[in-house]
Amino acid sequence: MQPTGQWRPATATEDALLRAVADDDRDRYFGVLAGVNLLVLVRPVDDGAVADPDWATRVDDGRVSLVAFTSRAAMAVHGSTRPHVILDLAQLAGLWPDPDWGLMVNPGLPIASRLPGWLVARLGSGEPPDLGPEPAPAPVAGPDFRPANLTEQALVDAVREDDSLQFLKIVAGATVLVAVEPATPPDAAPGDHDFAWRIVDHGEPSVLVFTSAEALAERLGPGATAIRAPMSDVLHNWPPGPVSLVVNAGSPIAVRLPADRVAILAARVFDVADLCLPSPAPAAPVLLQKVLAHTQVPLFLDDGHGRVGGVFHHVDDVAALSIPELAALPGFAPLDWITDPEEGSIHVIRWPAFCPQLYRPVAGPEPLSLVGFGVLLPHRAQLLRIWPDGYESLVGEYDARERCWQPERGPATDPYRGDLRDGYVATWDGEDYLAWPAADGVHLGAALAAGPDMDRPGHPVKLDELDALRYRRTTGVWRGERFVVIGAHGDWLRLELDRDEPGLGAELGLEEFDHRVFQTWAARADVDVTEELVGESFSFFD
Repeated sequence: MQPTGQWRPATATEDALLRAVADDDRDRYFGVLAGVNLLVLVRPVDDGAVADPDWATRVDDGRVSLVAFTSRAAMAVHGSTRPHVILDLAQLAGLWPDPDWGLMVNPGLPIASRLPGWLVARLGSGEPPDLGPEPAPAPVAGPDFRPANLTEQALVDAVREDDSLQFLKIVAGATVLVAVEPATPPDAAPGDHDFAWRIVDHGEPSVLVFTSAEALAERLGPGATAIRAPMSDVLHNWPPGPVSLVVNAGSPIAVRLPADRVAILAARVFDVADLCLPSPAPAAPVLLQKVLAHTQVPLFLDDGHGRVGGVFHHVDDVAALSIPELAALPGFAPLDWITDPEEGSIHVIRWPAFCPQLYRPVAGPEPLSLVGFGVLLPHRAQLLRIWPDGYESLVGEYDARERCWQPERGPATDPYRGDLRDGYVATWDGEDYLAWPAADGVHLGAALAAGPDMDRPGHPVKLDELDALRYRRTTGVWRGERFVVIGAHGDWLRLELDRDEPGLGAELGLEEFDHRVFQTWAARADVDVTEELVGESFSFFD
């Protein structure tokens, strides 16, 4: 089957699947599926929550199949609004309901496939699909080195191209083998009390991780004890102290990160589920969600409010949770804060997290929480209503150029925007432009420098066509604390506290604008103001 139609891959995983379909490479296709999380549809129970999975199925030619998607975007194209659980093939195989059933992946899309139950079990166990003769991998990075999987082949390509950023993106998105002490239980995970890190002397105290069992055995021997875990989990549960990270020690695709750079990687790569396989183009930004206080919905829809602050979550981490389960998350707003008192529904905003440096991970249990303050929403962010039974309805999309919500809402004048120059800035063909990033690409506005901009494309630009995408914002220090400047009116500035510390807002006498979000007006003369660009390129290599 050849890829056709208007559908476009939303993630690096879908891009890899599409390329495998175009090359008619079944082994590569199923190898991609073996390493990713899937959104598997389930039926809601009466209270809207998902308990033990009651699988949603479809029947084609008498064959029963579970239904799964590789992204929420793929689910939306299919038109599905069902609840779902997020599982990889190993987890799904452990819950498999009937050996005669199959798995339908991305139905209706050019990357669709149906896997029989036995193949789900085989791929979930880490075994190759064994669908036919497997060509021997070409020697790379030296005559004695052969990549064991797609991840290692991608690392080889990054080494050949001297692309350190792509190398680390691939590592950060991979599932790795972490060397641990022999006493570690086989079902332990990073962050568990019985997960015993194996700290070795590699010039300095270091943790060793490997991208394949072959690389592990080559360095530590066939009997070495290791735990398989997503690299994101490893980073967010990193052992205390000055501990370095060594990837594929002794291999041509090895890299060492000092402890301070491990911390930077953990802080910036807060969600890499869509980076577990390589793509020549930047991976699609992860989708974030904020639940609104029910009293603030008119502020967004009627007043054109387009900023978010406080606690956010990755949509895929919370999509299967009921409304009471959302409210029960650590640090979350109380149930009566977010629910409509008459309907019991909630409103959420979802948007792609361009410039992920705007969001900081919060230490705590899963699912991962993020905080950010005073962030302008990107173009076409969505405001949705979620009913107690899990049904979602679209209320409106944010027009970042007009700063209003569509449809049915006319342009709203922001009386406090003042002389702020905040928003996204894209560098294209060496020039900086005002930008409105969206799911369909980055829309470019006027050039920031004086002069004609007649060469500016009139259509949205793909991320990989840009030199950079950054976020320009104004910050200020007032009473010794850092704030994001979110508005201006005459000689006064509207400030939002850029810190999530219990009790600090009340101590400073600030208004609690939202749950864990504190704002105030301050005289412009009393604020030490700075304009900054967030999202500069960075490298983790010396």
